[in-house]
Amino acid sequence: MDNSLKTITARNISYNAVATVMVAVTQFLTTVILARVLAPADYGIVGFSQIFINFMMQFGDFGINNAIVQRSDLDDTALHTAFTLKVVFSIGLFLLLLMVAPCARLFLDRQEVTTVIRILSCNFLFSVAIFLPQTSLTRDLDFKKITLVQMISIAISSVCAIFMAFNGFGLWSLVASSLMTYVLSAVLLNILKPVRPIFCYDRQEARRLLNFGVSILIPGVIIFIIFNTDNFVIGAVRGAEQLGYYAVAFNWGSMICVLMAGIFHKVLTPTFSKFQHDIPALKKAYLTSVRYITFLAVPVNVLLALYGREFLVQVLGRGTERWLPALLAMQILCCYGVLRAVLEPIGNVIFGIGKPELCLKAIVLVAAVELGLLYPAISNFGITGVAVAVTIAYISQYLVYLPLMKRELGVVAGDLICEVRIAAIAVGVMAAVMCLVKQLFQVSLPALVLQWSGAALVYLAVYTLIDRGKLFGELKALAYGK
Repeated sequence: MDNSLKTITARNISYNAVATVMVAVTQFLTTVILARVLAPADYGIVGFSQIFINFMMQFGDFGINNAIVQRSDLDDTALHTAFTLKVVFSIGLFLLLLMVAPCARLFLDRQEVTTVIRILSCNFLFSVAIFLPQTSLTRDLDFKKITLVQMISIAISSVCAIFMAFNGFGLWSLVASSLMTYVLSAVLLNILKPVRPIFCYDRQEARRLLNFGVSILIPGVIIFIIFNTDNFVIGAVRGAEQLGYYAVAFNWGSMICVLMAGIFHKVLTPTFSKFQHDIPALKKAYLTSVRYITFLAVPVNVLLALYGREFLVQVLGRGTERWLPALLAMQILCCYGVLRAVLEPIGNVIFGIGKPELCLKAIVLVAAVELGLLYPAISNFGITGVAVAVTIAYISQYLVYLPLMKRELGVVAGDLICEVRIAAIAVGVMAAVMCLVKQLFQVSLPALVLQWSGAALVYLAVYTLIDRGKLFGELKALAYGK
């Protein structure tokens, strides 16, 4: 990677890190506040509705956005052809959802679900206004403006959700928050990066875009099935309340993955596209991202699993046990979250080099394992069984990706072990110390904050001692673009 691109990448990661931390803090506080006010069924109904919305989102631009970002030679004809296709797909899906929304009640017998789906389908229309400015900013690697929009949109929509929840709007506070995020993003992006929308259709360009888009779309649909079949089955078999418990367990167990996606993944895919033929640089970037992600993912998820009961009772439940049925599922999904955080960066490499088809084999394997385990798991063990099935299915990807990484990047299992070794040792010491502390002191909300702060200090001290400060030196160099 040349120095200028390295500097841009470091700057973009810094922007995303600051923005993502701020967004994460905002969402953390919002989620905690809403969990204290809303019922599990509210989360279940909105979560079930989002399955339909998010499934259609896979077809919202037919992978065209990724095709535009990945293209090294992009002219106005290709860009405006992509925009025209985006408009057609988005309007078509919006109308389709309006018609099929009542079908959701065949699986979740709650009257609100039809209305929620129809309202949330408006996001397809708002996404049209987002397409051109966001694509242009991404291609320019101008993540400062993208992160600014993200922070403002999340902050305002979170305040809206909290206000509505405390005024008795229930699940509609979640719906309004989703709509406001899209509307604000569309307005702000067009202010910061105005791009004149022009309708244009070039058959040859459309074919090129759609050919690449299909290679993205198929894995994307399968990934969607992997990440949403569990929610669909729980909602259909066990109802909205159990789905609400599982949604809380999954969201917190996979929280670090979402955080890392905001900091690294959005930056690395377009960056990798700039030097997609430099395999040594890709290997180094992948292993470096694994080290940084592991540094954060392992302690956060282990600590959440260790203090799962206290977190659900003191933080989300306001001293009650209303969220306690989610405990075991959340602890299992914390393990899933670590495994997912370590593996996900390989997807950025694969998409960055323009070979998304390489992911398909692993994705199909996960889908097959999960679909095979899911129904017996929920029938016999409820949401805890589903959490185990999801974790086993995700682990199966390593059978495909380890040979793939060795072939494409020269990365072997020993390289990954080397990157996660220090974090594993440090978190082991941290967990042992905190288990002892839990036995000695009763946990209240203030005590929980103090113990987590102490755990962070123990982890950082052990990590720095073993690492001799190398990681922090690298982070400092990244911050200054050296």
